[in-house]
Amino acid sequence: MIGAALSLQGQGSGGTVALHGEVPADVLTRRVGQRRQMLAVQAVSSALISLVLLIYCYAGTISIVIPAVYFLSGIALIGFFVVLSETHVNDRFEDHYLTIIQVGSHVALQLGFLLAAPEIGYVFLSACS
Repeated sequence: MIGAALSLQGQGSGGTVALHGEVPADVLTRRVGQRRQMLAVQAVSSALISLVLLIYCYAGTISIVIPAVYFLSGIALIGFFVVLSETHVNDRFEDHYLTIIQVGSHVALQLGFLLAAPEIGYVFLSACS
């Protein structure tokens, strides 16, 4: 696992590794664009999962609270990472996508809703945003 991480070091920056946090402006611009695309896809994923939850709500399986809170929580979480990206806080780290933090927070969100609505838990287990 560490070997894979080391082999990816420097990728996304044109193959160059910046010294002491100095990153060229064009690389920073490209990184922000890539993060915006990634975060937009995550927002669409959150909306689609919420749509599936609304179908369960319409069928009477769950309350309207579950899809509403899931959507708002997902968008708030993505919004947090948008703020980090737009203020260039991400660029201070070797992994400028903050991959582990994002994956961990989304998994925690889904596990929380798995506990909140166990009757449809498989929706949260099968959906990885």
